[in-house]
Formats: sequence, structure tokens, C-alpha cells
Amino acid sequence: MVRSLVVMCCVLASPWLSAGRLVLSEAWEDHAIVTRPALPIVGGKAEIEVSVRCGADATGELAVTLSMDGEVIGEERVQAEPEAVRAVVFTYQPATTGWKTAQAVARQGDDRVAVSRQIPVVAHRLYFPWFGFADQSRQTYVLERCRFANLVLSRDEGAYWRRRGVMPMRWRAGRWQPKTPGDTYGAYLADGLREALADGVMIDEIGGYDNDVLRDAPAVRGLREFCQQDRDFFLALWVPGVPKESLVNLGRNTYRKKGIDLLMFEVYNNYLATELGAYDPAASLKQRIEVARSQDVLYHSVITVGIKGQEKVYHLSNEELEDQVRLIRRLAPEMPGLGVYAVAQEGRAADLSAFADQLCGKYFVGPVLTVYDSQVRISDPTPAKGGEVSLAAKVYNIGGMDSGPVEVVFYDGDPAGRGRKVGSVKLESIPARRDGGHPSGVVAETTWKARSRGAHAMFVEVVPLADGDVLLDGLASRRLLVR
Repeated sequence: MVRSLVVMCCVLASPWLSAGRLVLSEAWEDHAIVTRPALPIVGGKAEIEVSVRCGADATGELAVTLSMDGEVIGEERVQAEPEAVRAVVFTYQPATTGWKTAQAVARQGDDRVAVSRQIPVVAHRLYFPWFGFADQSRQTYVLERCRFANLVLSRDEGAYWRRRGVMPMRWRAGRWQPKTPGDTYGAYLADGLREALADGVMIDEIGGYDNDVLRDAPAVRGLREFCQQDRDFFLALWVPGVPKESLVNLGRNTYRKKGIDLLMFEVYNNYLATELGAYDPAASLKQRIEVARSQDVLYHSVITVGIKGQEKVYHLSNEELEDQVRLIRRLAPEMPGLGVYAVAQEGRAADLSAFADQLCGKYFVGPVLTVYDSQVRISDPTPAKGGEVSLAAKVYNIGGMDSGPVEVVFYDGDPAGRGRKVGSVKLESIPARRDGGHPSGVVAETTWKARSRGAHAMFVEVVPLADGDVLLDGLASRRLLVR
């Protein structure tokens, strides 16, 4: 159903699809169709806004229709005005996850123009914070072209980002010092948010090597006091270097309802290698994740990857960046997103910005399938020869959308070697975790007859059958001994 009508005064970019007196943008980055929030959540209410530019001689009644996957969800009739951008807002409540096709059709008399856009519907809330501001010249606008960034730094672009369903955030310094006895950190954080149409703040940065010194730092003391108060804006913090418990335990978790909404742990390979001489930056990544795990804040934390800096002495490749993201997903599947530093408008870093956005979609928004050695079950780990053994494996989807069908194949021995297939099961779908739910997975089971004595390694292979479903780790195993 149509909820409201908004007249937009902004000028949108080209190219446009034109039909006589009506024009719709064909390019995604022109945002002729936007959703609020940027990543609609299954079962929740979302808004879809369609913007139509009227021609110089446009008058009379204009009809705008929106359909999702071929089903009409609303139509609105408004008055056309010459050279005006008319925006109609529809309410949408998705029943399933996945990529949905939104098609907008505008009609006026014999003129008709249509445009489509793919909209992602996810199972749970995801966070993709970006450090860097929009390009106010709108000439290269790398950040504006990102499909998945939904927490961005904003100066005066709050209305623009809100229209796109993105949370505009104000920058705040982590090295705050009170100037008068009455100064509070909370007042500093909240200053000017409403006027800037900001939804929250990103604090840049708080950290240190000495846990006791950090605990007593003015910013940390002020932040600790502020976290106990009620507030109406989102609070995120960039955590540099080696995270300390005195800071990390300010983050929210299942048992601590008040605290920092999102901790953003910085793990910049390009700086770890050049400034700290790290041969294996993955060791730092693992350390950050383990500290977050020790405080039960993984569900309220993301890793921030670095894509800008040290370009003259360190070449960060697409492959290295993707490997880093895959390792994050493997070590901390609980983390609900990925942070990116920084937005660059030109050169190699601009290409990496676009690629990082694609990785957000590939490894967090879409289905991501994985299986663990610990989730391979055997009914009898020491069966007698000739006995029948039940084999089971739980397959998980750590992504943001329900998967398509999956085949689970069981082997006696490594399938990459001389392993022998002993059974297979087709699973129709592996659901993604819902907000408020827990990782349940889907179990595949088969039976195996122990025909020969000795040690056996039972392998499980996961084979996605739907295009676009990402496989993180598709092979797991467990040993048994036949008596």
C-alpha cells in the first residue's frame, strides 16, 4: 500500500530512460528506486521510493506503479509539474529473503516508462560502516555508488543518505578532553546531531597499550559514564591496534544491554606489514577476534579492513583483500558485517573501494555455506566390522539470505584422493539466522557399513546447487576406528 508522497527537489544524475514527458533513471547510482532501510529485513516493514522526473511540458495526472517480482504492491496518482522530480513512497514487507526485482512504471497519457532494480532482502541486521566522506562534487562519487555501505560519515549530506536508507554518522574525536568541569562526553557526542540530520556518531579512535592507563583516560571514563545513559542515537567506535578489555567491555552484548552499539576493530594489512613488519597479518586478525570473543561482543563488532595508504611500498591485491574477508568469516561468523577504511576517489584505492563493496555483498549479504569438523557426527566412533554406522553433518549458512538447494556427499576417505562415496543427501535450503535467533544449521544424515578393520577418515562435502550461493569451507572430516 502507498504510505506517502514526497516531492523531491534534488537533481539526479544521468543517464535517464525517457518517454515523452516522463523520465526515469536507468543507472543504479542515480537512485530512481531506493529502499529504506538500504538492506530490508525479512518480515520487517520497509519503504521503497520511486522518483520520476517530469519533462518541460508535463502537466496533468501521473500514475506510478511498483511491483515486486511481478506482483503489484501499489499504485499512486499524482499531479505532474514541469521539470519537477516527483517521488512516491510505497510500503513493502518482504516475506522471504533473497534478491527481489522491483519494477517501477510511470504513465501519463500515452507516455510510459519503466525501470527495474535488484533489491536485497536479508535475514538479519547487517552493518557496513565506511570511513570516508562522500565526494561533494558528485563527479566520481565512489561511496555513493556502493551498494551495501549503510553507515557512512556525513558532513551535510544527512538528507541524501537518509533518503537512501543509509545511516548518516557524524565524526567525533577519540582524544576528547574536558575543557571545563561541567563538560561531559555525552554532550560532546550529541552536539549538532539533530541539526545535521545524523543518526549517530563514529568515534575515531580510542586505544592504547596499557590497560590501566586506558581505563583512566578522560575519553574512556566519559564514554563509560555515557554508556549507562539512555540515548536516541547510534554509537560506533573505531578501535585501533591491540584492543584492551577496559575498552572492549564497553560494547553491548547479550547480557549487557547498554553500551557501544558497534565496535570496529582495525586490521589494516597495508599498515601491519609496513609499520610493524608483520609477516603474517592474519595473526593480528585472530588476536582482535579472540579479544572480542572473550567479552562476548562478536555480534556487536566488525573488522575494518584497510584499502588506502602505503601504496608506494605495499601493493594490496584484490586476492589478498578477499582472503582477509574469507578469514574473517571463517574465524568470526558471528560478526554482522565489515568495515572499510577508506573511501578513495581515484587510482588503485578507488578500485579497491568498489571491490570491497562487492565483497560485502558476496560474503555477508548473500548465502554463505560452510561446514565444520566439529559438526560431523558418528553414531559409533569404534564400530565392529560389519556394523552399521549413522553419519551426520550439520551445514550452516552464515550469510544474510536463505540458500538454494545443497547436496551433501559422504565419503570413506578423502574425495581428493581415493575416497569412496558412501551416500548423499539433498537439502532444499539452508536458512540464514534471523534477528533474535541462533545458528541452527540443517542436518544431513546417511548410513555406512564398516566393511574393513582399521582407521577410517569419514569426509563430508557440501556442494551448492544454486548459482550465487558462496561456499566458504565445503569439506569436513572425522576419524573412526573399525574393530
